[in-house]
Amino acid sequence: MTSELWTWIIIGLGGSFGAVTRYALTIWVQSISSRSFPFATFLINITGSFLFGICLGWNHPGPFHFAVTTGFLGGYTTFSTFGVESVELLQKKGWVTAALYILLSVSLSLAGVISGYSWSAS
Repeated sequence: MTSELWTWIIIGLGGSFGAVTRYALTIWVQSISSRSFPFATFLINITGSFLFGICLGWNHPGPFHFAVTTGFLGGYTTFSTFGVESVELLQKKGWVTAALYILLSVSLSLAGVISGYSWSAS
């Protein structure tokens, strides 16, 4: 098997594992929290951003790096769900709740990348 084909396969496997992990975490978070606020997506995107920051700091390019970043973290984090839930919050809870969710999600996700990178690069 060629190196390029192997990279494609492990990215796909990583993405599958990331998506299943996201689904399991979503079910668990929804079982212990209110469904009126998208805590699961909030937690998933922030932790995924932190983990991605760690991967950036390690800077070990190769198949394993792509399996974790493009694969697992690509399947684990979810910008499209964040967008849908932002619109739903706007419609159901109003602009204050939606704006708070958007601002906190974006700022804490960026902080996650920065802190993960800083932690792993030091």
